[in-house]
Amino acid sequence: MIPARSILPAFGLGLGLAALGLLLDGETHPGGPGRVPPDDFRSGRFVEPKPVPGGRVVIHVPTRLDHLNTVLQSSAQARRILEEIHARLVERDWETWELEPSLAHEIEVDDIVVLAGGWGEGTENILIGDVTRRGDEVIIVTDSSEERIPASAAQRFEPGAAITFHLRDDVLWHDGHPFDASDVIFSIETYLDPTVRSDHARYRFERLHHFEAVDEHTVRVFFEKSFFLALETFEDDFTILPSHVFDLSDFDNRDFDPDATPERRGSYINAHRANSRWIGLGPYKVVEMTDQHVDAVRFDDYFDAEQAGFVDAIRWRIVSDDGAARQALLAGEFDFFGRLRSRDFLGEFCSQEDFVERFEKGVYYTPQMNYVAWNMRRPLFEDVRVRTALAHAFDWDRFIATIGNGMGKRVTAQWYCFSPNYDEDVEPIPFDLERAEALLL
Repeated sequence: MIPARSILPAFGLGLGLAALGLLLDGETHPGGPGRVPPDDFRSGRFVEPKPVPGGRVVIHVPTRLDHLNTVLQSSAQARRILEEIHARLVERDWETWELEPSLAHEIEVDDIVVLAGGWGEGTENILIGDVTRRGDEVIIVTDSSEERIPASAAQRFEPGAAITFHLRDDVLWHDGHPFDASDVIFSIETYLDPTVRSDHARYRFERLHHFEAVDEHTVRVFFEKSFFLALETFEDDFTILPSHVFDLSDFDNRDFDPDATPERRGSYINAHRANSRWIGLGPYKVVEMTDQHVDAVRFDDYFDAEQAGFVDAIRWRIVSDDGAARQALLAGEFDFFGRLRSRDFLGEFCSQEDFVERFEKGVYYTPQMNYVAWNMRRPLFEDVRVRTALAHAFDWDRFIATIGNGMGKRVTAQWYCFSPNYDEDVEPIPFDLERAEALLL
């Protein structure tokens, strides 16, 4: 029997090959971002030193950045820089890959009961809480109450579709302005604004039915339907903008204009000088951005002292040619370079004296995957047997062994393979040409 489901023929986990040479207490310290795989990359050539705060780190960036506002563009490089200069409502723990509160000190996820009559304009026709159904009754439990309604009074249930973010009250933007719920609400509105260049990301927020500021430090959002990635919507792909900088209707904006048209408000965001002169919430603040580099220094008023900047300054240096960048690495012009090819990692490049004396090479996995997707709107791919046959017809193990020099991990879902959501018991579709041929006959 052919299961009636879509088949993605294969996944390849994101793999980072990096050279790292951080000066810590006079020693070169191996390390790297992301979860280190079980076969830790440390060579044992260096003794673990005692880290000493201070100094500057220079990190390679392969592409020139127009700006840093990922509301307006999908840029992996900008997102990586924002990891140091910005903060988010929730962030993923690099070891456990669990989502944890950041700008929100507490997060509540509740079920929704949509009452008979359907969604209203706001929240007047819904109930939220821990919802269970017993016989002809629906029970909605909150921290302070328990409500019972006839099951006939409920149109439908949406588990986990309401999220309440309780924001920290000690967070400052890099210009000293307090962060609060108005910034979060404005940012959601910006993603949804058709006059803003956010087409690449708008779809994620179109699932929201309603969102509101409950008070100055509380934001609540309601998804129209249950969505398994609801909380992830507000992870690293949700860039919070300072309302007092980008919102013309914010009284604290230096260009305050409450009568601005929607088109004027959108063009103001699209062309704002702060898109490159970034004002963020992270442990480092940008002090200069040019075509050659982005410079940031430690932000002394960062809200989380334990996670504050360890070094004094970071420079992201832009070198677009990988060959030139590798030579700059050997010359000691970079402290971190993350674009080593597997043949360089395993071969002559990382074995030469200039590299060995200064750097440690390392492997780290990223929560990304590469895959081949079939367009099911085309008649050829409508039949699941065709898609399954194509999956059987490609030898991913050989691909990883040859093209990737064995440095890769095959996975069976879009969930990160080190996360608690990943099911290790799901076997990948095997390479089997006979089975592929049989399915296509």
